[in-house]
Amino acid sequence: MVAVRVADLRAPTRDGGKDGRTALTVVGAGQVRAGDAVVFCKPVAVAPAVVRRDGRVQAGGHPAEHVRLGVLEQQLDEMAGEAGVIDRVTAETTPHGEKIKGTTLRLMTMAVTLRGILLMTLMVRHEALCDRTGVKGPRRLAVAAAR
Repeated sequence: MVAVRVADLRAPTRDGGKDGRTALTVVGAGQVRAGDAVVFCKPVAVAPAVVRRDGRVQAGGHPAEHVRLGVLEQQLDEMAGEAGVIDRVTAETTPHGEKIKGTTLRLMTMAVTLRGILLMTLMVRHEALCDRTGVKGPRRLAVAAAR
C-alpha cells in the first residue's frame, strides 16, 4: 500500500495532465500528518518509466508484460522451489497451429493466457468449496481472501 499526500502530487505536463495520458509524480513528499488529504493506492505494476518529449510519464513495455497474479504467483514459485515459474514455462513453450501466424507481440501472450487459466481453475475450485460448505453472500469473498 502506498500513501502520498495530495499536496505532493504533480502532473508533469504543461496542461496539468488533463488528457489523462500521464502518471502523476510525487514532488517533495512531506510527512503525513493527521487530517491531511492522502491518496492511498496499491501498485499495479513495476515498470521502467518512459518520459515523452511533452513531459508525460508512462510505463514502459507492453501491457501483457506487466500482468502478474500477485501473492498467488509468489506461492506458486515457492511451491516449485524457483522464482518465475510461469515465465520459464512460457519461454520454453512454442505455440503451433493453423491460427497462429507471425511473431507479433499480442495482448494475449502465452504468459497472460497461462496466468488466466490458473486463475480460472482456482476460482472454480473456490466456488465449488463454497457451494459444498453452504457459504453464501459476502462471506464467499471472505473465504476467497482467506485462501
